Amino acid sequence: MNTEEKIIKRLRNSAMSYLARYEVSEFQFKNTMKRKLSYFENNLNELEKDKLINQIKSEMVSSCFIDDNRYAETKIRSIRRQGGSQRLIFAKLNEKGISKDVIQSALNIVDEGYENPEIIAAVNFIKKKKNRCVL
Repeated sequence: MNTEEKIIKRLRNSAMSYLARYEVSEFQFKNTMKRKLSYFENNLNELEKDKLINQIKSEMVSSCFIDDNRYAETKIRSIRRQGGSQRLIFAKLNEKGISKDVIQSALNIVDEGYENPEIIAAVNFIKKKKNRCVL
């Protein structure tokens, strides 16, 4: 087993361990793998590192361990429960590397069946703030 194969094996194990604990976007996964790969002793150049990371990422995506649509829906549900607006949702998910099209389709799925989800989110936000002020 040569050095590159050992690095791939270690990186794959690291990726599986990471994805077992967290639901992440492709962008977050790539950044985390870059950081983890920098901890390994290797003499790879940046192009080779990117190639390895993209290989592992494509394996994880094809195995459905990483799914930006699923990640977006989960995050949107969480943010809505906390009283987050559509604007906040777009800002947070853009920060995580999710495209606007994916965010919009996930918003449509999550908000389906609610007449005005922004009002419901605002009410949840107000309730949360009100509960904090009670002595």
